[in-house]
Amino acid sequence: MSAQIAVIGDLLVVVEEDPTSLFLDFEKEHIPLGSVEEAALYGAWIIRHQPFSGDNREIGYKVMRRMLQEGGHLWPRPDKDAGAIEKMLIAVETEAISEAKFVEWVSLRVATA
Repeated sequence: MSAQIAVIGDLLVVVEEDPTSLFLDFEKEHIPLGSVEEAALYGAWIIRHQPFSGDNREIGYKVMRRMLQEGGHLWPRPDKDAGAIEKMLIAVETEAISEAKFVEWVSLRVATA
């Protein structure tokens, strides 16, 4: 299947599958747009479902960080805690933790910024 383009808000996404099936319907889930939870879920979804041909963990992390920034949420100590962050991203990717636990972890980090 050829790559397709989806626009999610002001995020341009290039995918190798049906773009309409990419992301959770946040309106149905009652997750406020611009929230920490929304950013964490988008990042976790990309990391876990790997819609790109490579670098999904890095892409998911960068998307999450960008959404946090645009929502006015600080992400503390990204360089100092790089090892711990990487372990958490791998845990999401390998399904060692649930997306809910990832959202909880992201929320806690942002709250302590």
